[in-house]
Amino acid sequence: MLLLLGGLVVLFICYDIIQTTLAASNSGPLTTRLAEGIWYLLLCLHRRYHLPRLLQAAGPWITIGLFLTWVLGLWLGWWLVFCGEANAVVSSSTGEPAGRVERAYYVG
Repeated sequence: MLLLLGGLVVLFICYDIIQTTLAASNSGPLTTRLAEGIWYLLLCLHRRYHLPRLLQAAGPWITIGLFLTWVLGLWLGWWLVFCGEANAVVSSSTGEPAGRVERAYYVG
């Protein structure tokens, strides 16, 4: 089950990356929602505290947030894939299956 879920997460993130970076006019579904959410948050902060420089810096913040989301999403997806099978990652010295933390390290 984790293997399938991880594969779906990886495919969804890859689709979003390809749609966002290669499409001429449309962004991916995750990119669209994330950019709108960050813009809405920054706009609310601007309206409440009158921070015009915050809106001027919105583009880089949205880009950084999007990049981090993609990286963390791929990391999560591959971690789920490698957690789907008990012997997917084993210690080279002992031959014992790796724990969840070791799998996260391996995927990262």
